[in-house]
Amino acid sequence: VGEANTANLRRLEGIVFPLVDEARDAFIRGAEARGEPLVVLDIPLLFERGSEALCDSVVVVSASPEQQRERVLARPGMTAAKFEAILAKQVPDATKRAKADLVLDTGLPLPETRAAVEAFVRGCSDKVEHERHSRWGSSGWGATVAIAALGS
Repeated sequence: VGEANTANLRRLEGIVFPLVDEARDAFIRGAEARGEPLVVLDIPLLFERGSEALCDSVVVVSASPEQQRERVLARPGMTAAKFEAILAKQVPDATKRAKADLVLDTGLPLPETRAAVEAFVRGCSDKVEHERHSRWGSSGWGATVAIAALGS
């Protein structure tokens, strides 16, 4: 990652992103065909690519900058320079948090984070069920939720 590789990165994105988009769309179509009430997408570059427009609700999964740095730098082959270069190419965490419908703080103890996720999913499921019934019995499909993970 770096300015010298910007052209190469754009070429790679031109190859990879259409494949990722097709896989995402096929995943959603499959869920719809199975009658799933809810689809959760894990999209790391959600805001950078404008993909939040595809979703009914956006959850940002985030930790404090210190926790994020500690977790990312613990990964094999990761360096502080690589981490800073990656951050420089992303929408800032504060902006992502501001755009989210819900922010899940993964800096909390795991049981608290799990409870927040479960409550959110229940709320989405209840909303979908309510919307299905309020459409005079129509078979309207469910909701799409994106999870934007930030060094969780």
